[in-house]
Amino acid sequence: MLEVGGPSDKTRSLIRTLAALFIVELIFVALNIWPTDSVTINRAVNLNGENTIPVWFSSSQLLALAVMAYLAFRRDHSKFWLLLAAGFLFLSVDETAMLHESFGAAIYKDLISENYGYSDWVYVFSLPIAAAVVALAMLIARFRAVSGWSFWSGIAGLLLWMGTIGFELADSSRPGALIPFENFLCHPLHIAEELCEMAGASLLLFALANYVILKGPSGKPAAFTVNSHS
Repeated sequence: MLEVGGPSDKTRSLIRTLAALFIVELIFVALNIWPTDSVTINRAVNLNGENTIPVWFSSSQLLALAVMAYLAFRRDHSKFWLLLAAGFLFLSVDETAMLHESFGAAIYKDLISENYGYSDWVYVFSLPIAAAVVALAMLIARFRAVSGWSFWSGIAGLLLWMGTIGFELADSSRPGALIPFENFLCHPLHIAEELCEMAGASLLLFALANYVILKGPSGKPAAFTVNSHS
C-alpha cells in the first residue's frame, strides 16, 4: 500500500471534494422530498425528469470519469482504461440523450414483446451490463496496491451503481394496480435510484482521481503518497 499512516494531503483534498459532491446530491434529494412553492425550481431539480439540473450534474460526473479513466490509461498503459473511458463518455452523452431507453425499447419490441415497460432496457442490455460490472471490479482491484481509500470507495461506488440497476428492475417489475399505494411508493423509489447513481459516480470519481494522482505521471508512486503527518 503506498499510503501509510492515513490519507495523504492530496487524498484529504479529494475527500473534501467528495463531501461537497455529496452535499449537492443531498440538496437535490431534499428539494424532491420537500418541494418549494416554485414550479420552475421544482421542475429544474426533478430527479425523475429530463433536461434538469440533476441530469446535467450526472452527465458532468460521467464526463469527469471518462477523463480520469483516460488519465489512468496514461499511467498504466492498459487498454482496458481506454474502453472504460469510452464507456463513461457514452454514458455521459446517454444521460441527456436517453440512448439506452430508445435502443432498448426498439430491441425489446422487435425481439421480446410489444408490451415494453420504461425500465425493460435492463433486460435487453443485461449481458453487457454484467460484463461492464466485472471489468470495472477487476480494474478497481488494482487500486488496492496504491490506496485503500481508492479501493474501498471504488467498491462502494460500484455497489451503489448495482443498486441503481436493482431499483430499475424493481421499477419495471411493479405489477401496476396490484400494489396498493403504488403512486406513493413510486416517488421515493425514483429518488433512491437517482441518489444511488449520483453517489456511486461521486465515489468512483474520487477513487479514480485518487488512484491517478497517487500513481504519478510516469506510473510510479508520486512523492507525496506517504503521509508525513502520521
